[in-house]
Amino acid sequence: MIDLEKLNAAWVSLKRKTKSVLIKLESLIAKRSLHKSSKFCEWKKLEKCKVLFHRDYRGYTGGHLKVYDYYRHLIDIGCDVDIFFTSRSVWDNIANVNPWKEETENIVSEYNPKNYDILFIEGMDWAYLEPGVEEIVPVINLVQGFRQTNKENTQLYNFLFRKATRIGVSNEVAESMRLTNDANGPIHTIPCGINLHEISVNKTNDIYIMGKKNTKMALELYEYFTGLGYRTICSTKNILRDENLDHMAKSSISVLLSSPGINEGFFLPALESMTYSDITIVPDCIGNRSFCFDGKNCLMPKKYTKDHIIKKVELAFSILKDYKLLNKYKSAALLTVNRYSIEAERVAFYKILNEVFINQGKV
Repeated sequence: MIDLEKLNAAWVSLKRKTKSVLIKLESLIAKRSLHKSSKFCEWKKLEKCKVLFHRDYRGYTGGHLKVYDYYRHLIDIGCDVDIFFTSRSVWDNIANVNPWKEETENIVSEYNPKNYDILFIEGMDWAYLEPGVEEIVPVINLVQGFRQTNKENTQLYNFLFRKATRIGVSNEVAESMRLTNDANGPIHTIPCGINLHEISVNKTNDIYIMGKKNTKMALELYEYFTGLGYRTICSTKNILRDENLDHMAKSSISVLLSSPGINEGFFLPALESMTYSDITIVPDCIGNRSFCFDGKNCLMPKKYTKDHIIKKVELAFSILKDYKLLNKYKSAALLTVNRYSIEAERVAFYKILNEVFINQGKV
């Protein structure tokens, strides 16, 4: 008879070792390739390059975290990086979840973009940049969703007309910008890289419902599954990221609810769940189509309804009882997660810096 506890422990150990080796190998190859390249001397030009970020930080979001990743990418390559926070940015009551909480030495008190070599812009940061500055100072514009390509959102859409090198966090986001025919400047795709740590906990929970983006459905699902006697955790508010990951790690099944009627630019929680939970259930939200595959590395309801999600949860419980099938899902999920490492994101970003800013003599 199969000991499921030992099987799960062995799987966690294998996943940890495989992921660690792959990330370290990828990083080593990238660094060695860079140093061996005949263009390595060109990268030296970035070491004194001054880059300015802008943030209106009023609470933790995945979007802020991804901007922080790019902030670190530029610091790691040797750039002189500063960041400006608006006056309404909050520090005191959410300092424990602010990615920049330990890096206050790089915070500047005034936003003077003309004094820099490169500007990093995301979302509504454009509203704080004086029109025309982008014609003088090169702009990198990270685009994390579809709001900017929605013509009904006039303010965000009009930002497309401003000159920038744009990076979409998924193929779907990048393609939506191309289809507008209004984006001023080159468009690239760099899939979101994920940077996770090991969580060594036992599976003490059956189902975790991540429901902050669809509270009504989350509470209905919670009531349904607890009524059946399943150990269920449901979060309907913003919680610390580590707490969210801990819920996934403790749960055999994670049900991730996206905002109804709103397309996601990437939906990183799906990769997080693939890392920590045995089975991930997630709806099609456009931006996850490049890495979420129903019946292969996760389960995806045909329709985003309570009943369709319940059917997928029932299927997930049957998979948990089938060792070979469960191992198939877990292996596919692990391979998926490994393709989206933070190192892969960093290398892709460096290639764009080389192509756009070094080869064209902008720095």
